[in-house]
Order: sequence, then C-alpha cells, then structure tokens
Amino acid sequence: MKEMVGEEKTGRITPAMAQYWEIKKMYPECIILFRMGDFYETFYDDAKVVSRDLQIVLTARGKGDARAPLAGIPYHALDTYLKKLIDNGHKVVIVEQLEDPKKAKGLVKRGVVRVITPGTIIEPALINEKANNYLMSVFSDGNKIGLCTCDVSTGETFTTELTKESIDTEFEKYRPAEVVMPSERTVGYEWLERLEREFGFKKTEIDTYKFDEKNGEYVLSKTLGVNSFASYGLEEYPYARKALSGLLSYLEYTSAGATTPKLHRISYYNTAKNMTIDATTMRNLDLLVNQTDGSERGTLLSILDRTVTPMGAREIKRWIASPLFDKDGIVQRQNNVEQLMSNPLHLHKIRETLSEVGDISRIATRVAYRTVLPRELLMLKQSLEKISELKRQIQDFKYAGKFFDEFVALNPLEDVVKQIGVGIDENAKQVVRDGGVIKAGYSEELDKLRDILNNSKEWMEKFEEEEREKTGIKTLKVRYNKIIGYFIEVPKSQTNKVPQEYVRKQTQLGSERYISPKLKETEVMVLNAEERIKELEQELYDKIVEYIGAYEKELQEIARSIAEFDVYQSCAKISYENRYTRP
Repeated sequence: MKEMVGEEKTGRITPAMAQYWEIKKMYPECIILFRMGDFYETFYDDAKVVSRDLQIVLTARGKGDARAPLAGIPYHALDTYLKKLIDNGHKVVIVEQLEDPKKAKGLVKRGVVRVITPGTIIEPALINEKANNYLMSVFSDGNKIGLCTCDVSTGETFTTELTKESIDTEFEKYRPAEVVMPSERTVGYEWLERLEREFGFKKTEIDTYKFDEKNGEYVLSKTLGVNSFASYGLEEYPYARKALSGLLSYLEYTSAGATTPKLHRISYYNTAKNMTIDATTMRNLDLLVNQTDGSERGTLLSILDRTVTPMGAREIKRWIASPLFDKDGIVQRQNNVEQLMSNPLHLHKIRETLSEVGDISRIATRVAYRTVLPRELLMLKQSLEKISELKRQIQDFKYAGKFFDEFVALNPLEDVVKQIGVGIDENAKQVVRDGGVIKAGYSEELDKLRDILNNSKEWMEKFEEEEREKTGIKTLKVRYNKIIGYFIEVPKSQTNKVPQEYVRKQTQLGSERYISPKLKETEVMVLNAEERIKELEQELYDKIVEYIGAYEKELQEIARSIAEFDVYQSCAKISYENRYTRP
C-alpha cells in the first residue's frame, strides 16, 4: 500500500501525516527524520531547515493550501547528513518503521527510536575517536553549583560540587558539547551565558522538577536498577545529586524509551584530590589547545601524546588537565613508566600489540544500545585477543606492580571472542540488512536457505535446457524481472510449440512471456528464501549482540585498563626518545 503524504483535497490529514504530527507535537524543538521506504523524509519548516543546512533540493507534495514542503535523505547516507545537522546545533529525532512495509496491513507502524543531540552522540561517524564528547548537567541556587558530566559514548559519568569561582576550570577541562539546565532559573546562573559564548556549547533547558532528587532516584531505579544515590557515595552532596537527576532525566528523554541510558562508573570527584589548574592558566600554558587557533598544535598534549589507542588518547588529556596530588599515586605511575622504558625492544612490542586494539569502550556502549555494527564486533574480537597477548607480554617481560598485576588478572572474555568468531563472517558487510554477516555453519536453517538461493541460478540454467529439449524451441530463455518475476520467453515465431501447461503472462513486440507450474513453485521457494535469509540474519545477529551485552561491565573494565596502559607506554616512549629522567 502506497502511503500518502500531505493533505487530501477535503482538507483531512492523511494517516501518514497524522502519524508525523503526533510525533512532532512531542518533539517540537527537534528535526523529525521520518522513515518512509528508503528515505528519511522531513516536512514543512523542518524540510526548509534541512534543505538549507544540507544543501539538498526542497520539493513539495500536495496542492494549494495542502502543499507540504518536503526534503529527504537516503537511509544509507544517514550518518553523513546527521553529522551536518548536529554540527549545526540541531536536535534530531529518528523515526523508524517498526514493521516490514510489505507485511503491514494499512499504515506502517512507526516510532521514535532515538533523539540525537550534540551531547548524546554515540555513532562512530559523528564523533572524534580521540576526544570525549561530553554532556553536562548543572544545578545552582546561588550558593553552590552541582555539576554532572557524562560521555554518553563511553558511559563514564563524573559529578561534583563547586563554587562559581571554580566553574570556568571545569568547563575548560571538559569542554562540553551540550549543557542541560533547569528551565526556571532565578539566581545562580549568571556565569552561564558568558561560558556559552566562550565554549560554544548547545544550551538545553528541561523542566525544573527533573532536577528533583526523588525524580532522579525514580529514573535511576527505572533505568539502572539502582534504588539510591547512596550507592554512588552521594549522601553528602545534594547539589551533585540534583545535577545527576537532571542528567538522568534528559538521557531517558533522548533514549525515547527504546533503550535505557547506559551509564557506568558514576563517581563523585573532589577537586582537592587533584591539582586544580584554573582555566586561565590552562589556556596560557597551552596544555590541551593553543591560544592561536584552538588546535592541539604546539601544546603540551602534542608533545606528550604517543598513545596508539582511542581510549589512551582520551585518557592522557584527563591526566594533563587534572594532575595527581597523591604522592603514592605519582610514584606508582613513575614506576610503571620506568619499567616500560627500560627495554626499548619490549616497549616496541607492547606498542605494536596495543595499536591493534580498537575502541573497546565505545564499542561496548554501542553493544549496550544495540546499535553496534558487524565490523565493530570483529574489531572487538581482535581487541580481546590482543588482551591475552598483552597479558603474556607483561609476564614474559617481568613487569611488576599493582597495575600490571591487575592487568594480568583481567578476564579476556574468551567466550565473547568465541561467540563472535563462530557467528560473524570475517568479510561481513557494514550493515546487517546487506546480508552476508552471519558465518556459514552457525545456523543450519540459514545454510539451507543460502544453498537454495545460491543454487537457484544453476537450477534455472538446467531448467532452461530441459525446456528447450522438451519443446524443441532452441531459442527459449528463462529470465527474471521485478514486475512479473521468473518467466519463460519464447519468440512469436515459435509459439505454436508452446506446451499446454504454459500460461501467458506478457506480450512483447517479438516474443511472448509465460510461466509454468514448476517455474512458479521454484520462484516462490527462491523469493521466500531471500526474504527469510534477511529476517534470520537479523535475528541471529541480535542474539549475538544480546549475548555480548551481558559482558558490558567487564568490557568497560578492560577499556579502562587499556587506556591507562596506553598512557604509560606513551610516557615511556617520549621519555626514551627525549632522554627524560625520573625526578
């Protein structure tokens, strides 16, 4: 059934547009990407914005007052266009078809699967793998400020309390992409507009009651299965609890009920335990970005960063922005660096192994959100295999100390490696719907269906030869098109030889096209196999992802250890090259 867009001449809204307007009323401030077939369509004012910002053609459907501006993007190019919309500061709602249009009775069922904003991006094509993408929530009453900062793509969440004199430093350290705040504000936020101009983040207001602690604990229980903020040691920090409440509520809103926020390691940090480098000093010393063009060129980071993993690249920035005060912690770090730089050959092997580790942290998050791609699972398998190799290297090179002991004790998740190895084809395509993702031998049913499909061409060739022999029509051909499916084509000069069981389907200028019971039976079998293969591959892939998702906590633990290991080897590498000595 072809769905209608626009309004009928009677002025009544069409079913598809009624569906659209229902969603638009729920998300009036967002651009709605409305899936219709192979395109995401936008309408009315959204279409005008999308046409302008993406430089695509603005069309229209309907006539007169019912004329609806329209702009669409191909579904397979979503990430490319989505990045441009997010970079322009827009919030985007993804509306997907929740059932197969071919099987739908009437209007296709649709629903919101995600709300994507500058601070809630998890898609690999939209974020810099070497940089965190922070969402920040703030609450203040003029006395103190509660701050909660989260990288949704990794799930790491930090919260603290501070005064307005210290707020610039935290913004300089995190450089948030988006800041969430109460919609009703009286005092305590006079610094916000200044920081918005300085850092260029997206400012988002949500209902003030979302920052209420009771609401926060309700969302916490609902989404993370934790009943109290006390589980995170926040009993004595009311402002931090309110900021976290606002952040949790906003993440619940952007997940649109399709998934729950995937946060882990929610921790309170005390600025007194780390050296506080104020924003002015951080800029003047060119620690992370330079004062000339805002890039990393010529900064301390550019000198020290020899990391080889995305996780390490993000971690070293945190170390530079928040140096340790704790002497024991500093000495432990120095011991680790000293051991790694003591043997350049061993260090080289460690770097080689680490360089083959992918972004485990962000892959684990996408597994949890059920948005992970097949090739990312293959990278996860490779990365976990390298964990086992790193453990062997630590033991062989006789590295000692708390960090190395804990690394050797890591669970390398061999069951996950095995599951991916037997389930995902090494040459898997980028997306499941393109097929060829599930490995041969993993599913007996899938193997049989593939055999039917792969042998159909051979069967058709054999059938064609048999029909030529049976009818005596040497120019008879078996062909296929999307209009009538498989058919037998016979030149008009030979139609007198056509057997009685042939049924005419189409007349051409120089030929007639027929079907036969045997050909029709095979066609149904082949086409059903093709459809079932797509369904079954998706089902099997979803089960593999669900299985891996049960190990999210362990995967994030591995990711943290890899990040720390990478920073140690980076410091060892630059120390050896520049002949730095231990103080």
